[in-house]
Amino acid sequence: MVLLLVTVIGFAMMAFSALFVAISTHEARANQDLAWVQSTANRLRQWYSLNPLVLDGSTATLLPGAGKLGPRVMAAAGIKPYARSRVEVSGLQSTPSGVLRYRTITVWIPKPTARTGTGFSPAAAQAYATVSGLPIEQGMEAHSWRRLENLATRLEQWSASAEAVDGTHNTLLDYFEPPGCGVDNGAVPGLTCAANWTNASDMGFGLINDSSKGPGAAMGLGGGPWVNAWGGAIRVCNTPSSACSAVDQAPPFSMWLETTTPWGGTPLKLDAIQPFSG
Repeated sequence: MVLLLVTVIGFAMMAFSALFVAISTHEARANQDLAWVQSTANRLRQWYSLNPLVLDGSTATLLPGAGKLGPRVMAAAGIKPYARSRVEVSGLQSTPSGVLRYRTITVWIPKPTARTGTGFSPAAAQAYATVSGLPIEQGMEAHSWRRLENLATRLEQWSASAEAVDGTHNTLLDYFEPPGCGVDNGAVPGLTCAANWTNASDMGFGLINDSSKGPGAAMGLGGGPWVNAWGGAIRVCNTPSSACSAVDQAPPFSMWLETTTPWGGTPLKLDAIQPFSG
């Protein structure tokens, strides 16, 4: 009887030990899965931030290769597959205005009980993380606004400085236009007369070092940047027309700056206003 009891206790201890090992192994694997998913999501987010137009530039994407987008994104980001891992990439999504487009990347590991070929759902996932392109593209938009604002500020500062050092101190001179442009009160020979939207790189802002002939080095612009955060052109209109409502007839004079996102829609637009010292 005693021997039987000892045997039963021994088997019970062995079973408990095996169960403990199994639970510990499962927990360790679950923690490992979660760590991999989180690390991979962070790496994909970093890659996405550096290459937003590779995914969002068109419906087809600019990713190399063919087939499903998930494995192609992983390859582009230089991330090796992990046992049972899956990566899914959504179609192009849009903000209500249509100004921004983005995708959502889901990194997940199915539960052992999940059926093969099952699409992502939180209930079927052992661990998962999502990477939304929306904040990435919103950051690009904010950066583009800052570039417009920075260029407008430097134009305003330069026009005020140029008017102040001009011997005539004539506040009726427009330092946003060249002579012969509009109502012919322009004061800067080096600038382009732009009644239509003209690339900032073609306006003469950064090509003339003599401040008496144009902004150039006096503005501190150097080589720009003349583009938004996506690489699209910043455009300028300094003469009133159907394209823009720049003011060149009486102070305060102004010019308009605009740029568009890669998906069009309403342009990002603001004006630079020549400070009126009169």
